[in-house]
Amino acid sequence: MRAQNILKTLAFGAVLTFAGHGGTSVSAAPEKLSAAPSGTGSRPLLDPSASVVSLKQKVFRHVAEKTQKPGQTISAMPWMKGFGWAATQYAKAPNDAARYLLVGQHLKLANECLQSGDEDRAFQGVALVCTAVQCCLVRLKDEPLAVDICDAYLVPQWQWANRTPPVYPGPEEVLQTMIQTYQAGKVPDKAIEACRILVVSAKSSNVADVARLNMAQMLATQKRWKEAIDCVKEISPTGSVSGARKLLPEYEKQLKTQTAGPVPAQKK
Repeated sequence: MRAQNILKTLAFGAVLTFAGHGGTSVSAAPEKLSAAPSGTGSRPLLDPSASVVSLKQKVFRHVAEKTQKPGQTISAMPWMKGFGWAATQYAKAPNDAARYLLVGQHLKLANECLQSGDEDRAFQGVALVCTAVQCCLVRLKDEPLAVDICDAYLVPQWQWANRTPPVYPGPEEVLQTMIQTYQAGKVPDKAIEACRILVVSAKSSNVADVARLNMAQMLATQKRWKEAIDCVKEISPTGSVSGARKLLPEYEKQLKTQTAGPVPAQKK
């Protein structure tokens, strides 16, 4: 099957399955994204009016533009095989066009898993999406596509990674993938909000402190000194990144300069 025909089929199937008109979906997710994961107190990672369907269509248009007929036939494997095979397929793909084709195939499988209503399959879906994002970042160097995949799949569905007992990738790893992606894609506001969610949801105080430090540094880059100071002050003085508290004097100096305003010119 030609790559272009495969991608048309995948894009069409993704829309139908998500909308609840096909596939194995038991209960399709709402078309509109929630403002933020419940209980985080965070601002939205996405515009609440954004359409998940249109976001997914954007992803597949991007993939189609980057895909040429690969030098060999590549078939996606069933989800039951787990998600580890996905990274192997990306590594063994003969060229970037084949990798883009695999991204499309894996996202189609991920979409079916996420919409199945089955917790085990939904977790596999999140894992497949994370692997596709890493391929975009590391192998394809396509940060815009990685950002769009996060927006379309991980923002509304990352909670499926929360398993008991914990399984890799868990919520912390998924959120870290989102933070890495938004930073690489130069979307700092989304990276900051993902950090806020990680701080609230992290089960490890060290993970939360690393997220606070990451967030403080991004806020400082935006000259949001008061917020940066608040983040650093919340870092444990005995944790693995306790040395970050040494940033406080510089941040406080910058805040004082910012609030003081420009120095009036002296009269001659």
